[in-house]
Amino acid sequence: MAVAFIETPPDESITLDTSNGPVCYKIAGIIYFGNNHFTARYIDHDNVVWFNDGMIQGRRAAREGLLEHINMMNDPNGKVPDAFVYRRCT
Repeated sequence: MAVAFIETPPDESITLDTSNGPVCYKIAGIIYFGNNHFTARYIDHDNVVWFNDGMIQGRRAAREGLLEHINMMNDPNGKVPDAFVYRRCT
């Protein structure tokens, strides 16, 4: 699930009511945009945040730390969120 053009911090998890009952989704990543360039953060299953700026790092992501210690509303270069990506809870 993706949520785009949001100006509020991402929820760590969200629950949607469906005809089959509630379905939980957990934050999995954020895509940032600024200066005509995208960057991204990925949150793994252990809540570790990884940052990638493909123009600088290529395909390698840098470990930033635990989700609760990172300001997700800006990337390290000041870019703002363009989309939040959620994965289904397991």
